[in-house]
Amino acid sequence: MYTSKSLKIIFAGTSCFSSKFLNIILNTQHVIVGILTQPDRVSGRGKKIKNSPVKKIAQYHNIPVFQPKSSQDLDKIVDNSQLVYCDIILVVAYGIFLSKKILSFPKLGCINFHGSLLPLWRGSAPIHRAIQFGDKKTGITIIKMDDGIDTGPILNMRQCVITNYDTTGTLLDKLYQIGKDAIIETLYQLSIGKYVLYSQNHSLATYAKKVNKKEAKINWKMSARQLDRNIRAFNPWPISYFWISDQYVKIWKAIIDENILFNYSPGEILKVNSNGIYIGTGKGVLILQVLQLSGSKKSSIKESWHTYKKIFVPSSILP
Repeated sequence: MYTSKSLKIIFAGTSCFSSKFLNIILNTQHVIVGILTQPDRVSGRGKKIKNSPVKKIAQYHNIPVFQPKSSQDLDKIVDNSQLVYCDIILVVAYGIFLSKKILSFPKLGCINFHGSLLPLWRGSAPIHRAIQFGDKKTGITIIKMDDGIDTGPILNMRQCVITNYDTTGTLLDKLYQIGKDAIIETLYQLSIGKYVLYSQNHSLATYAKKVNKKEAKINWKMSARQLDRNIRAFNPWPISYFWISDQYVKIWKAIIDENILFNYSPGEILKVNSNGIYIGTGKGVLILQVLQLSGSKKSSIKESWHTYKKIFVPSSILP
C-alpha cells in the first residue's frame, strides 16, 4: 500500500477503459479536481445524446467537467481561467492533443498512460496494430508528456503476452490488470518527488494509425493468418465484415486451417458444417465460427446452423 501526500489531479479520458482508471484514482487519497473528456455524441437510431463513460462518473461524483472540441478550445479554457489549479494532468485514452500551453499548466506536468511498449506503436491505435501485425507481447507505458506524439520520457512500464486468441477487447482487460498498480505506483513516486525518467529510443519507433471502418472489410486475397489477426484486432470495434447476397455480415470469431491443400479460389465457400463455414483465402482456409447478420444478434454457426446453411452455398465465391 502506497502512502503519500495527496495530489490534485485533472483526469483526461473518454472511453470505458479510461473510466476504469478514473474509478481507481477516486478510491485513493488523491483528489480529482476536474475532468477533461470529449464532447457528447449522438448515438443510435433515436439520435440520443450519449455522454462518455468518464463524464457519467464525473457527474455522479459532482466533479467539474470540461468538454472542449479541439486543442484550441482547450487552450481557451485555460486562458479564461476555468481550469482549477492542479498538480498533474493524467491522460488515459483522451483523444485530443494537448498543446504546450496545457503541458505547462500543472505543477508536475502531464503524464500519459499508453497501451504499448513505447517507442513501439505510438499513436491512437496501439492495441489494434499490435494484434494486427502479429506482435507476441505488448504492455503499458506511462510517460511524462512532451509536445510530440507519445515521445516523452518513460516513468513506468509493464508488459504482457499477446496470445493467438487475444482480441482488442481481451487485451484491453490485460492492460487494465497490469496498469492499475502501475498508475498508483507512478502517482506515489511523483507525490514524493522520487521518480526516474528514461528517454525513449526514437530510432525504434513505430506508428499506430487510427483505425477506420473501411479497413475492417474482408479482403479474401489476404492470407488466412492475416485475416485472423485483423478479425481479432477489430473486435470489439469496428468488427470485420463482408457481403453475401446483399447481406452485411460481421465476423466475431474465426480460426485458421493452413493444412487444407486442395485448390480453391480466394473467397470460395468450401464447405459448411457445425464447426463453421470454410472459406478459401490467398493462403490457407479461414473457418468462420461466430457471425452476425444484419438486424440480428451474433451467434455461432453451431447455434444457427440451419440459417447459415441456406445463405452460404459451397463453391460460390464471396466478393
